[in-house]
Amino acid sequence: MVISFICSSALILSFSLLIITHRKIEGITMHGIIFGSTLALAVTTVSAQPYGLEERVANTTLLISEAPAAAPEPHHSLRVFPAISLPNTLRVFGFAEQNSLVMVSPLGVNSFSLDAPEPTLGAPWFELPTNWQILDAALGNGVFALTVVDTSPVSPRVFLARHVVGTAIVEELDFEISVSTTADAHASIAYTMEGKFLVAFGDLGRPQLAEQSASFEGGVWELDSSSLLPFRKIARGLHAPRLSVDSLMGTVFVTDSSDSGIVEVNRLGENLNFGWPTMAGIGCNPSGSSCSSAGRTRPLFSVPLSGTGFVGGSVSLDSQAPDLHARFLLVNSMDRAVRVLEDTGASSLTAQVLHTFPTGAVTAIGSDHLGMVYVVVDGGLYSLRPMDGSRNSFPTRLSDIPALLNAGLGQDQTNAGIIPYEPSAKLWSDGARKERFFALPGLAKLGFQSQDGWDFPSGGVVIKNFILPLDERSGATVERRLETRLLVRHDAGWGGYSYVWNDTETDATLLPRALKRPVPLIESNGDTLDYVWDYPSRTDCFRCHTSAANVVLGLNTGQMNHSITFPDSGVYDNQLRAYEHVGLFETALPAPPEELERIPAQNDQSASLNDRARAFLHANCSYCHRPEGGGQIGTDFRWSVPLEEMGILYDRPSGFDLDIVDAWLLLPGHPEQSVLTARMESISPAYRMPPLARSRVATEDLEMMNAWITSLQMGSLWIVK
Repeated sequence: MVISFICSSALILSFSLLIITHRKIEGITMHGIIFGSTLALAVTTVSAQPYGLEERVANTTLLISEAPAAAPEPHHSLRVFPAISLPNTLRVFGFAEQNSLVMVSPLGVNSFSLDAPEPTLGAPWFELPTNWQILDAALGNGVFALTVVDTSPVSPRVFLARHVVGTAIVEELDFEISVSTTADAHASIAYTMEGKFLVAFGDLGRPQLAEQSASFEGGVWELDSSSLLPFRKIARGLHAPRLSVDSLMGTVFVTDSSDSGIVEVNRLGENLNFGWPTMAGIGCNPSGSSCSSAGRTRPLFSVPLSGTGFVGGSVSLDSQAPDLHARFLLVNSMDRAVRVLEDTGASSLTAQVLHTFPTGAVTAIGSDHLGMVYVVVDGGLYSLRPMDGSRNSFPTRLSDIPALLNAGLGQDQTNAGIIPYEPSAKLWSDGARKERFFALPGLAKLGFQSQDGWDFPSGGVVIKNFILPLDERSGATVERRLETRLLVRHDAGWGGYSYVWNDTETDATLLPRALKRPVPLIESNGDTLDYVWDYPSRTDCFRCHTSAANVVLGLNTGQMNHSITFPDSGVYDNQLRAYEHVGLFETALPAPPEELERIPAQNDQSASLNDRARAFLHANCSYCHRPEGGGQIGTDFRWSVPLEEMGILYDRPSGFDLDIVDAWLLLPGHPEQSVLTARMESISPAYRMPPLARSRVATEDLEMMNAWITSLQMGSLWIVK
């Protein structure tokens, strides 16, 4: 009977008084013990609301002490798979579906499993007809496309062929170009990240045709997806080209060598003329002659070498050589040197010699499906490793740190010291869903700030995942994990990093710079939208994560002062309360959470329309529009600033009126005359706000902001001038 009433403090107290009365004759001491014990039970019961976090777990796994390598160090070559040898190898590449490495030689295609402890080269995939020799090959969507030379002395020719993986047939396609000798036969082929085959022809012994817009000689052509026949010319002006595809950024590189011994690297683009035979590298051909560079594209990099021969390249994504991450490795058969270039997107690049093979015939370079680069020398495979054996510890893939990969997959990592969090008001990111975590080294603590971002110690990491719905129709649940972003507090300050997820959503790779990637979407009305997702550069990150806002935007008192369900405990609790309970802050909170600043979510219907609108401005605009934040119109949209002090009610726009008649920054009662919401509605890069990586309209937020402006009434403080 008594136990059933323990949850009621009032009844507990009544029960304790009954005991005191009944036992009074047994003395004051017993009385005091019984009363004190019962009252303590009552108080404990009242205050025993569980915490979202009950104890702090030290983070001992997600420890990032270094920034990415600024420049590669000298490397040495290491023979790998010593039992593998295929003389005169032309191309190596990975076959992800079989976890194998494919080796292409003039006489056929072989492969071996990367899973085997001691792999050996398998039988040829198919038999070539008499007089056929492969020039190059590429694999895409289960189809092998080949460039081939018929070595018949009567009528040598270059043509295209196709092989379907899993069959024993090689089909000659209805396309050929005659050559005078087999020595003139140069034709390279590649499969791009957009799912297209490209073929690049050398000048085939007819250099005078290489710059002509209609000739196959010296040109790069796109192949039809079904027939694999050339149908669209992309570029021209090449002598002996070799195509290489950057599997991370999607860039297509064209390496080339000329009869005069000039080696060059080009970045493929529409309607480019790379200049051969008028130019070789950055100079005229022949050397010392005069020519015009008008209409001709200078190479990214060129170097003079003695003689002619094989030249090619590949992009490294080798996690064992992180200082080479996303850099282009160029190798040639003339001086057997491996050079490394960092493709920054600039029109000219510099290269350094990474390693030189002292002897042997260098015939190919390529990478497996994970990005490990192999150089083929005398038929054997070599990888490159740092000379002193050390390696940069910054993760080039999320899987380099298992707990980081798990957080990137949205899995709760509280037991690893990685803490989930959620701000109340959200930054619009084209409708993407987000998952958020942060981690501190060991049991390090945060410096509490009443406003702006909390202070992170060196080694602190903030993680944000972006998951985009691919079908916006009612009831659809198809979505794609696109990106994981990290903010890392280094000793020298914050660094911002973006990782792009692979198609199977099993891992994500560090990007070296900004990237745009198409993601087809189905809108709510059933229409298909050719949408492009923007991955920011490392400097782009700090256009939003400003130092004026103390860099971390969501992790501040007002944004965190609300309750979430903590995934590890399943407890719904205020984040400030839970964090203080486990000692996450260097100092105690200055007041209980209910007395501290609290910003509502912009879709919180229990909050006033005014507070919801102010919350939107704070989350989406105030990181720039604040003192020293970089906003150019003198406004201050922070939550703590009263509306009449935001600098928006009295001003006309200085330009950028978006053709609004009688435009104001914000005209109370008149959203149609307010540039504030017009810039929310614009998707033009020149006018949209926020300005970065937004190409869709936040419809619900826009409707809410228009309703808020409509609700505002002009009073004595608001006098239209």
